Amino acid sequence: MNFFVEDMVTQVLSVYNYSPRFKEDWSLGITKLASPSTITDKFKIKSTGTNHSILTIEFVAKHDGDIYLINAKLNIDRKKDCLKHADFLGLNCIKVIKTLLYSYSTKAINFSMIISILEKTIEESIIAIMIGNKQTTALADPLVNRTSILIRNLSSWSNRTYEGRKIPFSFLIDTQYSSQSKELFDKINSFLKDDASALLTDGITSYISISNKIEYKIIDYYDPESISSKIPLVPYRFSSFATACTGSNLGIVLTVQGDILFIKKTRLIFAKRNGLWHYYDYDAFNSSLFHDIDGLGNDSERKTKIKKIYISCLDTAFARTGGCLAICLPQNISKIKGNIRREDIHKPFVRIKKTDESKKRFMLEDIVIDKKTFYNMGRKALQEIMGIDGATIILTDGSFITTGAIIDNKTKKEDDDYHGGARTKITRKLSEYGIAIKISADGYIECYKNNIHIF
Repeated sequence: MNFFVEDMVTQVLSVYNYSPRFKEDWSLGITKLASPSTITDKFKIKSTGTNHSILTIEFVAKHDGDIYLINAKLNIDRKKDCLKHADFLGLNCIKVIKTLLYSYSTKAINFSMIISILEKTIEESIIAIMIGNKQTTALADPLVNRTSILIRNLSSWSNRTYEGRKIPFSFLIDTQYSSQSKELFDKINSFLKDDASALLTDGITSYISISNKIEYKIIDYYDPESISSKIPLVPYRFSSFATACTGSNLGIVLTVQGDILFIKKTRLIFAKRNGLWHYYDYDAFNSSLFHDIDGLGNDSERKTKIKKIYISCLDTAFARTGGCLAICLPQNISKIKGNIRREDIHKPFVRIKKTDESKKRFMLEDIVIDKKTFYNMGRKALQEIMGIDGATIILTDGSFITTGAIIDNKTKKEDDDYHGGARTKITRKLSEYGIAIKISADGYIECYKNNIHIF
């Protein structure tokens, strides 16, 4: 029984890129009850410190003819704000676990089936969040079921090609017409099973609208390079489509890479990449950096700069290159330079000699950057710079210290037992000089300060 509970917790927290340490941080109690209990299901996360939370689980389940009370606690090295909606996902999974434990004890299903059903429960819970229904009966909402079938059909297309190419789609669902949409969804889902559907919408400039009717629409162009406080918080190429995802409109995109995106109120909220759901929370990102980095100016300037940082990280993640960005304090320049090859350091932080001239320096520093700061450089240029193998390091004022730099990542003795990839270790090292952000090609965005995970 403990294995089922641990798997449930693992799957819920994977949405937030968190891997539970069950040996160190987990306690689980299973008590046999003499009679039925009316204990209310609990899956609750509570803050216990600046970067720590505790997850408490409690529910009663029937197994092998007996009734058991399950109590569990997990210490989590994350802010509660970074785990928004996890309580809702977890409670829905508990309902499923309670039903499936009985079926498992009667050998009606096996463990792999339970894992598959939990994955489906998490997906339907995410759909419920996106349509604005977080009631206890949300998974019985007809719109959740119809949208789930749509996602299933899009997932099927993500694994196939049409005439040798991957097929993108985009849909805009007006959730206020949910009671009237059954026939429309049936038509769309039936159409998606036909090869002819591959020729409609490209996921970027056209989409299918589902409201009180079905319409094919061309997206009004939005310049992703524009400077606006209302810029859509989505990857670069979906900026125009995101402008239509306002009010009760839910945007769903299948990309040519096979990713499925959920966009609401002009923001990317969830994405399914490589079969796993990821949560994107600009507010938590803003809150973490707003309080954890100095030198970004007044409140208005800080918010604008943090938004530029966030969007640049999204662009890099969905370009599937991955990257590492460090925003460092000016007083740490000499320490930073000590970890970078001299030929990778930009002017004016190093005195240039004739022997320092290189194609890399010429193209990146003199042609692409051309004396611009991080904050006034175009999004596309930043995406390409940050995607270069190596680290991009800037000061809090936006000055580029280096791009595509190879970092000396010798670890301290106290870090010898830390397990992680090279990019994670470099990010942790750079976090000693300010804030460092690891951008995974799989879509994860993680922030560190002083070797502590802050987002």
